Amino acid sequence: MVLEFKVINQRIVYAEKKYVVNDSIDYLYCHFCFSDDWSGQKTAVFKKADKSEVFQILIDENNLCKVPEVVLKATGFYISAFCGNLITADEIFVETVSSGYSDGGSPPPPEDDVYNQIIELLNEISSGSGGGIIVETDPTVPEWAKQASPPSADEVGAVDENDYITNTEILEIIGGI
Repeated sequence: MVLEFKVINQRIVYAEKKYVVNDSIDYLYCHFCFSDDWSGQKTAVFKKADKSEVFQILIDENNLCKVPEVVLKATGFYISAFCGNLITADEIFVETVSSGYSDGGSPPPPEDDVYNQIIELLNEISSGSGGGIIVETDPTVPEWAKQASPPSADEVGAVDENDYITNTEILEIIGGI
């Protein structure tokens, strides 16, 4: 959004007053129309509403500059300009309104009962009561693979050869041989 200002001699005025909301970043710009006596490099001057800080922003060749986001707080900001060997203008107050933006922060931690419910569910699952886990019933899956805990290294060596299928057998099944 662009705020339009006219600078006639040493007076700055709104060309068209607009509704300005605080907290925007890289959104609000000012465009100036200067009288002929304003020549050379022009600079916009922004002040916080309480005038505690001043920010000078160069005005580009199109007479445009960005409004610094730090002044988009409180109830508004002041704007003025100067140029050349120090031609100055008065200042005007640009009124702003509060935005609906809120940093929000992080969500509050879950209540203790949520943690307790999760722990209960994990305990049910680990105790073998099923707890919503699907039990393998496919008859082609070897019994050792259906066990709740994996077999030890000794038990793996004792697995029946019939529990494995070879690449050749796979190719025969799918018709590759």
